[in-house]
Amino acid sequence: MDSKSTFLKFKGLHINLNHAKGASDVVARDMLIGEVEFASLNDPYTFESKVIGFPLSFRKYFFDYQPKAGFIINNHDFNVFTLELSRVFVALDVQVGGKTFILISIYCPPSGDLENQLLCLRSLLIKFPNGMIFIFGDFNAKSSIWGPGDTDKRGRILLDLIIENDLLIVNDSKSLASYSCPSKAQSWIDLFLLKNVSCDNIISWRIDDRINFSDHNFMDFEFSLEIFKTIPKKKSWKTSYLNWFDFKASISSISDSMENCEMDDVDFFVHKFQNAIVNSFWKSRRKRITIGKNAIWWNPFLEMERSRIRALRRRFQATSEPNERIRRKIYSKRN
Repeated sequence: MDSKSTFLKFKGLHINLNHAKGASDVVARDMLIGEVEFASLNDPYTFESKVIGFPLSFRKYFFDYQPKAGFIINNHDFNVFTLELSRVFVALDVQVGGKTFILISIYCPPSGDLENQLLCLRSLLIKFPNGMIFIFGDFNAKSSIWGPGDTDKRGRILLDLIIENDLLIVNDSKSLASYSCPSKAQSWIDLFLLKNVSCDNIISWRIDDRINFSDHNFMDFEFSLEIFKTIPKKKSWKTSYLNWFDFKASISSISDSMENCEMDDVDFFVHKFQNAIVNSFWKSRRKRITIGKNAIWWNPFLEMERSRIRALRRRFQATSEPNERIRRKIYSKRN
């Protein structure tokens, strides 16, 4: 069978909006002009506890009361099923291009126990050990692995989770800070993690400091995956192999039914006749019979040796006495 390849591509972003309406408007604008197909948002702008500011054509996945994490999706090719939905944790099952992905948006407040905040994420990683998982979040955890600063306690806890679950860190420690505030300096606390997805499939990843009215910066990326599809080989038969007597009998029965064909039925009967010819060829083809052959180097002596070795192995495995096992082991090596 031959194969051909196609590329599955989509663009996304992650940002903590810091409850800023202006930042929310920038995300909506980028999605409307086609720059972004989905967005992971932390601390989105809300009115009366609901996320607003996006067109009705966009699909929103947020908890219905004061959400802190969730997704906006603008790609209508995404078939989405909600796996988990809470104020600080949203997980989606997304099917697109014949592939299934799990998208996770998580927010971990700086106060509180990070171990408890990560329980939902741990549970989902255990539940889907082979899933292609994208994890976006503001973890409020620092580490020299994804930023230039020292590793703090929360960073060590998050690193343990990353190592235990074989997660990949997309972030570059030499990138711009994901959080930048004049009064609170800079920090690299927004992360993009992968499971069962290669970092080579993530292209154009960057932290962008374009104006967004939030003290966090945009995390932009593009995903690209080459998908191989097998093409069934077309069947062909040699007429020299055909059983002409069977073929003639089969075709005759079809042609007899077409004698009273009317003009309006010509296309139908032509299609029927073509299928009949193909089926007749298939039924009348010469059938090949594959006969298994023994290896030319196999002989009766090797057959007896194989039986002897198998008998020795069975006796050895059936022996429970340690000294007897050692004796049989030495005997088998000598013989």
